[in-house]
Amino acid sequence: GVHTVTLTRQGQLYAFGAGSWGRLGLGDDNRDKPSPTLVKAAAHLAIVDVAAGFEHTLLLSSNGTPYQFGRIGHSYMSTPSP
Repeated sequence: GVHTVTLTRQGQLYAFGAGSWGRLGLGDDNRDKPSPTLVKAAAHLAIVDVAAGFEHTLLLSSNGTPYQFGRIGHSYMSTPSP
């Protein structure tokens, strides 16, 4: 499955689509989401850019710190981690 991430002008991150491997960043909720869902764990990160990979998501904060969630090798993270 595929997923999509969007960033609003106000800096809110939304994700939807395939939820496996934590790629939506919604913590323990790895279910597929048919409509945009707020990624609450990223609210304090001042995100300025996003990218969706095959089974992961990348975020860039305003201070240049990259964050990722989703499948990372043989494991996964379900919330943003530097």
